[in-house]
Order: sequence, then C-alpha cells, then structure tokens
Amino acid sequence: MKIAIFLKEIELHSYIVLIYSNDQGKTWEESLVTEPFPVMRFRKVDFLNENFGYIIISGDRTMSQEASHVFLTHVGGKSWEETNNSGVTRLISIEVFNAKVTRTTYH
Repeated sequence: MKIAIFLKEIELHSYIVLIYSNDQGKTWEESLVTEPFPVMRFRKVDFLNENFGYIIISGDRTMSQEASHVFLTHVGGKSWEETNNSGVTRLISIEVFNAKVTRTTYH
C-alpha cells in the first residue's frame, strides 16, 4: 500500500520528483516525473492499484490560462510518462476511471 505520496519542486523552473513509500514510511523511494517544469500551482497524485497511478500538474499561469500536464505510471511510480498534451490551457476537469479510460474536459 502506497502512503504519504508527495510532490516537490526543486528550485524555480527545475524538476518534479515523486517521493513515495510502499511500507508505511519505513523506507522512501524517489522517481523523476518531469524536467524542466515551471512553477507548480495545482498537483494531484493517486494510485488506483499497486502499479497504475497518475499525476496531474498545472502551472506556468498567465492571466486566465494555465498549462496542465498528466503523467501515468504502470510500474508503481518508478517511472512516469506524460500523456498526449492537447496544448489547451483552460482545463476544467480530468477523470481517471482505470488504467485505460480517462476523460479530460477543457473550456
């Protein structure tokens, strides 16, 4: 069971690392999610099972627009892959139903 999952940003415009534990905090692992990345504003991390998880990150906000990115793992968080980015900067919602079905809504 994964617990205490946390995202951190190292220095301005640097990189995003996921820190996670599979043994309730006895040991910790780190995995690189992406680099470089501008300042983060919104972040969400969730695992639907032992292997499949997703990260939603937004940032680089200008006026009413903001970049958003979705990353997936199929190996328990050891590595991450960004999904296709539409380039639309007005994200309304993202729903992840399982490892194969997601729905993204933009304004």
